[in-house]
Amino acid sequence: MREIVRDVTMSPLRKALPPAAQDIHEWSWDEGGLLAQDYDYVLKAKITQSEFDQYVRDQGLSPHTPARQYSGGFEPDWDLSWLWRLDNNGVRPDWWSPSTDVSGTYVYDGGSLWTYAKYEDGYLYLVSYNI
Repeated sequence: MREIVRDVTMSPLRKALPPAAQDIHEWSWDEGGLLAQDYDYVLKAKITQSEFDQYVRDQGLSPHTPARQYSGGFEPDWDLSWLWRLDNNGVRPDWWSPSTDVSGTYVYDGGSLWTYAKYEDGYLYLVSYNI
C-alpha cells in the first residue's frame, strides 16, 4: 500500500481530496490573530463524479433543494456569494470558473460555518467560510 504524505499545514478539505485529484487550486483568507474565526477557503480540483459523490458524503454535505430550510433565513438560490467569495472586492483568479447555477449544490449549514460544493465539467468547486 502506498503511503500518501501530506503537508501538515494543508487544509483538511484539501487533505480529504482523493489521491488521484489533479489540477488542484486553492485560495484562502483569514482575519488573523489569536481569536480570529472568520475565514474564506476556496478549492477547485479535477476529480471524477464518483469521487465527488464520496467527497461530499465524507464532508457531511447534503443536497440543496428549493424547500430546504437554512439557519438565519439564508437561501443559496438568492445569495450566490459563495460562487465569487474570493476577496472583499470580488476579484477572482482565472482558475475559478463555476457557473451561477445552484442546482446540484451540496451544503453544510453550521450556523456561522458554511461549506458549499458542486461538480461541474469534471471539477469539484468548493467554498467554506465562517462569518
